[in-house]
Order: sequence, then structure tokens, then C-alpha cells
Amino acid sequence: SELHAVSGVLKAKGSWFAQSTVTECREMLGGHGYSSFSGLGRYYNDNDINTTWEGDNNIVLQQTSKYLLKAIKSKEKGSVLNL
Repeated sequence: SELHAVSGVLKAKGSWFAQSTVTECREMLGGHGYSSFSGLGRYYNDNDINTTWEGDNNIVLQQTSKYLLKAIKSKEKGSVLNL
């Protein structure tokens, strides 16, 4: 469904963005980013699972791609996009 396609993209992009942001913050702080005082290690570990649970991001995006290809084929045939 359209809702699944949109939510899948949001989940994947959001979790990858959060993961890369935390990683970049840790790298910017150098050795201090790995210190428990920064708290970034906990954020990294807590967020890392978000790219996998409720559907691995790669699989979710494949499902979205399948929906989009189906929508394009349907539109090319002139039908209304009621997928």
C-alpha cells in the first residue's frame, strides 16, 4: 500500500540519518567521543538496531521499489493509481 511505501522510506532514511549523525559526532570529538562521559556510545548502540528491526532497511526499500514499479506500470496503462 501507499502508506507502507512511504513509511518504509521514512524509517530507512531516518534510521540511517540518525546512525550517521551519531557516528559523525563521535568522530568529531576524537577520543572523547568514545568516552562514556560523552554518552555517544550509548546513543550509537541504542540506535544501531533501528536499521534492522521492523524490517531491514534494504528489504523495506526493495518493497517500496516494487510498489513504485507497480504504480508506474499501472499509470502507463492509463489506469488510476489505486494500488
